Amino acid sequence: MDLLPLIQQILVLLHCFEEWSICYVSDQKDSVAQAIAESVVTWARSQSYVGSGSPLWLDQLIQQEAGD
Repeated sequence: MDLLPLIQQILVLLHCFEEWSICYVSDQKDSVAQAIAESVVTWARSQSYVGSGSPLWLDQLIQQEAGD
């Protein structure tokens, strides 16, 4: 799979922002984002968790990660 066209398109769009940055975060430190991404793919969620309220498993994961 050639990702170069996609990367180029992303870079063009990023130049529309006044400021932007990219930060690497290991999977271990960002388990909430990883779980949300996996749930979107697995369960084909099309509505935002922010707009619809988070499910119980996500609330528990957020609390767990906040305690670490």
